[in-house]
Amino acid sequence: MHLKRWITAVVLVPLLFLLLLKGTPIAFSVLVALVTLLGLKEYFTIIGGVGTKLPLTVSIPAYGMGLAVIWAAHTAGAGGALAMVALNLVLLALVVVFQFSPDSSILDAARKQIQGIVYLPMFLSFLVLIRNSDQGAVWIIWTFLIIAASDTGAYYCGTYFGKRPLSPRVSPNKTVEGSAAGIVSAVVIGLCFSQLFVPGISPVQAILFSIIAAAAGQVGDLFESALKRRGKIKDSGSILPGHGGILDRIDGLIFALPIAFAFKTLL
Repeated sequence: MHLKRWITAVVLVPLLFLLLLKGTPIAFSVLVALVTLLGLKEYFTIIGGVGTKLPLTVSIPAYGMGLAVIWAAHTAGAGGALAMVALNLVLLALVVVFQFSPDSSILDAARKQIQGIVYLPMFLSFLVLIRNSDQGAVWIIWTFLIIAASDTGAYYCGTYFGKRPLSPRVSPNKTVEGSAAGIVSAVVIGLCFSQLFVPGISPVQAILFSIIAAAAGQVGDLFESALKRRGKIKDSGSILPGHGGILDRIDGLIFALPIAFAFKTLL
C-alpha cells in the first residue's frame, strides 16, 4: 500500500505541476472539469450507499451543472461560478415541484445534490479562479504541498506514535498526535516554499496560511470520512492505486482551496 501510494504520487504530481507551470489556463480548467465529473460520480456512489440512491432527474443534471460551474469560473470568474450554483438551485426547485408528493423523498434528494454541487464543483472552481490570477500556479502548488505535508506528517506520526483519537466516531484511526504533526509538517514546508517562490509574503503570513490551510484540509479529510462511514464505504473509488478514489486524494485540498483564494485575494 505504501509503495503504491508513493509510485502514484511520483507519477502524477510532476505531471500536475508541469501542466500548471507550462500548460494553458484552458487546459488546466479542462483537467479540473474532468476531476469534477469523477468526483461527482464518487459522491453519488457514496450517497447511494445509504440506501437512498438519488433519482436520475436529480443526479444527471448535476453533471451538467458541475461543468457549468467550472466553465463559468474560467470565463466569468467567481461571480459566474456562484451564479451557476444559484441556477442549479432554481432548476432543482422545478424538479421538486413537479415530482413532489407528501410521501416522496425528492426534497432529501435535492438537499444531497445541492451539497454535492457546493462540495465539488463550487469548491474545485477555486482552483480555476486561483490559476487564472497573478502567480496563480505557484499558489496552487504551495497549497498542494501544504496539504500533502499535512497528510504525510499526520499519517506517519499517527501510525507510529498516535495514542489519543482525534474523532473516533468519524475516523477511529486518526489521532491528536498525528493531527499536530501534520500541522507542524505543513508549516515547515509551507514556510520554506513561500520564502523561495512566493514573493511579497512575510514569514508570519506564510505560517498563518499554512496552519489554517492544513487545519481546513484535516476537516475536509474528516468530512469525507463521515460521508463514507454513513454510506458504509471504505474508499470512494479505486482509480488511484494506493489512494483509492479521486475524493480520497483531494478531500483535504478541497477544503483548503477557499482558504487559499481568500488569502491570495486579501494579501
